Amino acid sequence: MGLFDEIKGMRELNKIKQGGKGLLSIAQVTNLIINLPDAKAKLSNEEFNQIYNLFKELQKCKTKIEMNKEEYYNTAVDIIKKFDKIAPYEKYSGGNELEYSFLMDEIHKKTDNKVDIREQMKDTLSPEEIEYANVVADSSKGIITRDDANEFIKVLHTYSLYGKEEAINEFENISQYLINNNGAIKSLSQISYLLGVMNANHIITQCEMEILSKECQDKIMKLLANPNK
Repeated sequence: MGLFDEIKGMRELNKIKQGGKGLLSIAQVTNLIINLPDAKAKLSNEEFNQIYNLFKELQKCKTKIEMNKEEYYNTAVDIIKKFDKIAPYEKYSGGNELEYSFLMDEIHKKTDNKVDIREQMKDTLSPEEIEYANVVADSSKGIITRDDANEFIKVLHTYSLYGKEEAINEFENISQYLINNNGAIKSLSQISYLLGVMNANHIITQCEMEILSKECQDKIMKLLANPNK
């Protein structure tokens, strides 16, 4: 990201902090909340490389989105969670480590307190959900079975209750379910198709879809290369 775009992002963020709205892309938000020099200094080489690769992927998401303070916070938290899965975010936040450790404790606490969506649904779908699951299966032209589509509905249900980040987490569970039940090769096309359904339902953007698709492809390629692990 260029210096001009970085400065513009800071100006837009100031508008948001003052109670207004600003235009920011995921790339700009990532740039505002991730400090790569700190990551380089405080993390292992392996951790830093993973952080840097994720940073580069998110820098491709340049579509500007109008945000208020709450929307900016939610976007920032979604991004933070992705990085925190690799290494503790407070180490490269660019802010006070103690302050950000409290923030991460709160994020983790909220996540831990989530109701298990699988337990909540208890394998019971509403008539509307069953109907939509049938549409998802029929539209796939054989890629997705009715049973697979019923599992996928849990992602949409999660999104309606808890938002994008939890829906993406649930999709990771569904992806693993597909891999375990249908094998790595078949699940590759299934996951790709269902990511498209998530995009069509405005759960994820085109850029997020591409990032998630690459993550799933990398995971499956590793499984194929090391089938006994």
